[in-house]
Amino acid sequence: MTETYGFDALQKTFDNLAYKDKRGIILTAFRKATKPTIELAKQNAPTGRTGNLRKSIGMVPVKEESAVWIGARVVSGFKGFHSHLVENGTVERWYMTKKGKKHPTGKMNPNAIYAHFWKRSLDATEKQLWDTVQVEWNRAIEKFIEKGGKDK
Repeated sequence: MTETYGFDALQKTFDNLAYKDKRGIILTAFRKATKPTIELAKQNAPTGRTGNLRKSIGMVPVKEESAVWIGARVVSGFKGFHSHLVENGTVERWYMTKKGKKHPTGKMNPNAIYAHFWKRSLDATEKQLWDTVQVEWNRAIEKFIEKGGKDK
């Protein structure tokens, strides 16, 4: 049987949980809440010939913290290594020849479309993000209570 708890009761229950359980509830809420932001960011990201940058956009839990990181991932086979270069560009680059002369290789200008797409994506979904976090937080705590406080 499911009981309905008010926000204060949920908050009190949450405060009494172990760190591991709190982290699980927070990560569950953020996983579900960040989906619209990630989808919008993928739509706004430029697509190169491989599409690796767009494919790599996602969410990664931060180790040892109750937080998530949203961005171009470079773990688990994702290839978003170059996102900072596309977003910010580079300075004038060069290499030294065997004779000790500088040989310029050029400068990469920031991609104007990509330059602030994270900020635009977050600004567009910020209110929805925090509303969804609160709803999913409450659902995760209720689900945890229904299970009797047991892990998966």
